[in-house]
Amino acid sequence: MKFPHAGLAVVAGVMIAALPAQAASWQIVGGTYSKVSGVLHETFDDVSVDPKEALDLAWTWSGRRPPSFFTETNLDLNCRKANTIGHYMCITGSKQNSSTTIFDLSATPADYYGFRWNSIDGIFDNSVSLYSGSELILTATGKQVKNANDGKPGGYFQAFADAGKPITRIELFSAGKSFESDNHGLRLVPAAAPVSAMAAQVPEPSTYALLLAGLGTVVAVAARRRRA
Repeated sequence: MKFPHAGLAVVAGVMIAALPAQAASWQIVGGTYSKVSGVLHETFDDVSVDPKEALDLAWTWSGRRPPSFFTETNLDLNCRKANTIGHYMCITGSKQNSSTTIFDLSATPADYYGFRWNSIDGIFDNSVSLYSGSELILTATGKQVKNANDGKPGGYFQAFADAGKPITRIELFSAGKSFESDNHGLRLVPAAAPVSAMAAQVPEPSTYALLLAGLGTVVAVAARRRRA
């Protein structure tokens, strides 16, 4: 029996298999801060304003403009959750000139990243991308997140990196609608031993030579004593 669509099925299967697998997973939950154990927060405020402030994330940017930090509560636009405190971050790009804010975690890699995603826009204009070294391990768009959030305008986005693929770079992207976020959370992974420290634990060849020479001397002395 011939299957006229078998070739198409094979091609589709090859195309699916060729899609890059993401080395991280994400979910959208309720709340303003992360509830995951061991997470530290960047709230864009002093600890006197927000007691949960524990990080000082440095950021860079590219594109249209750097991020802005606001304290106003515009509940009509759902730019922040009601009754929250302090500043939130706003990234605004355009179709002609997008904006990207970048957090470099190469010195402090993390296996978890989360943030309060306010006013989630159900389009592809906003997205979050995570990298492990030069490898893209996750991308989530506002449309995907809003669909997963049952259309609700806000929630706490959180991503979990696979073992061996720590997050070393975060990119928040806007190409039109403003991307509002707050209370970014990281769970840092234990720092690996510096290369210099590991190298110090391996003897140099000259050290081996000295050890062998010393052993030879001990053997020779012992032999002379036996002959005496």
